[in-house]
Amino acid sequence: MTFRRFLTSAAELLAFTAVFAAHSSYAQSLDEANSLLKAATEKYKPNEAGKARFTYREVRHQTNYKPNGKKTFDGTSLYETIFLYDKEYQRLLEINGKPLEGKTLEAEQKRYEEAVNRQNGLSLQQRAEQAHGRFANVNINFHKLLTLYDNRITRHEMIDGHECTVIESVPKSSAPDAPQRHVTIWIDEKNHEVAKVAFELLADEEGLLKGSSGWFTMKTIDGVAVDTTNHIDYLIADKKHKEKEFARVVTDSSFSDYKRFTSSSLIVPSDEDAPQQP
Repeated sequence: MTFRRFLTSAAELLAFTAVFAAHSSYAQSLDEANSLLKAATEKYKPNEAGKARFTYREVRHQTNYKPNGKKTFDGTSLYETIFLYDKEYQRLLEINGKPLEGKTLEAEQKRYEEAVNRQNGLSLQQRAEQAHGRFANVNINFHKLLTLYDNRITRHEMIDGHECTVIESVPKSSAPDAPQRHVTIWIDEKNHEVAKVAFELLADEEGLLKGSSGWFTMKTIDGVAVDTTNHIDYLIADKKHKEKEFARVVTDSSFSDYKRFTSSSLIVPSDEDAPQQP
């Protein structure tokens, strides 16, 4: 009887030890993940030098689908991002590998001239609005990940030759206001720079349906993080129908030719100060 009670006690002790070890390991993983995320956040904390901007080119391939899977659009565009009056402007250069011509070129030139006259830029969102389309975007806020999400190290992987620690982030049950997303982050183990970020929506969000997902890879130029590639797979709610219909939009982009944006000014004398001609 005593022997059997001893076995029961030993089994309970082993079970308690296993639970404690698992809890300790999980807590350690949370601490390590948060520490690494903080290091990555500090790496890109805005400062005076962080205002640097770049001009670059983007090749964007977009495919649209109906709910039944039928393809409704498939095209590739080349954009160049420049700056007008210190504001970002996306200029369309090519469609399906061919330079603009005819009415399309005229319309793009008119769009550019109007932006110059307004002393304003033209973002992707503004382009969509001008075409009476819809614009959707998902922003990943690292500060929210640190405060509203449970972060855990799950594995180690190579990204573009860099050994990375992979962190999985899910909303805390105690934070109902947290964006309902599953976020995965790849952080370079040597320099704490973010190499890749992926996400999947766990609930509908601002016109995007649950299941919408995407990822983007990054590199650092002069201490500034810039995109190199991205993949977006959005399920967009169709508000024109009473029934819950949607359109699927899949976009793949690659970014290149990054050059630091610079501007210069020339001070010239006014008419009153101009030297008089003899």
